Amino acid sequence: MSRLFFSYSHKDEKLRDQLEVQLAVLKREGAISTWHDRRIMAGDVLGQRIDEELERADIILLLISPDFLASDYCHDMEMQCALARHAERSARVIPVPAAVRLAALAVRRVAGRAHRWQAGHEMAGS
Repeated sequence: MSRLFFSYSHKDEKLRDQLEVQLAVLKREGAISTWHDRRIMAGDVLGQRIDEELERADIILLLISPDFLASDYCHDMEMQCALARHAERSARVIPVPAAVRLAALAVRRVAGRAHRWQAGHEMAGS
């Protein structure tokens, strides 16, 4: 199962929610699990928990909008970490413009490949 991290401006929360609904089939099939900062529990250290989840992610969606680009935290922290992990090939980064449907198609394609690869390796190990 691929772990997916949403990097977004809180002003784009509705967009993130719409995208997550469109990815429900992949979640149901066990191809992906998703995480975003609204899942931080009381008592968690905000920045630390975000960093941990960002490091665990296999797929990082950058929900690109003017608000995302204007956010120092989104740009300087999350996006820079995501791009570094992408460069070292430890995660896939998918920039998502405002068109949610295009983003869902891109995630399905990446997650589908990862799911097939993982299934092939599990069968080979049996």
